[in-house]
Amino acid sequence: CVLAMGNMFIAAASFGVMSGWTHTTVRDLFPNPEIKKQFKIPDGNDVYAAAFFGYPLGEPKDRGHRKEGTVTVI
Repeated sequence: CVLAMGNMFIAAASFGVMSGWTHTTVRDLFPNPEIKKQFKIPDGNDVYAAAFFGYPLGEPKDRGHRKEGTVTVI
């Protein structure tokens, strides 16, 4: 699940779509049988990951430039 979601995030970013993880939603909502029914999740299947995707309301903040040749090994 994690690798698939990561690839979805990378693909979304290439189209200018923002994305993020929503672990709390998965943990809190999907054990509820009514919620699973609403989302048409078949019996015997579970949700392990959830994400949101959308276009930003404005321009993303400039995060500055990376310094070339700097590496931190932990």
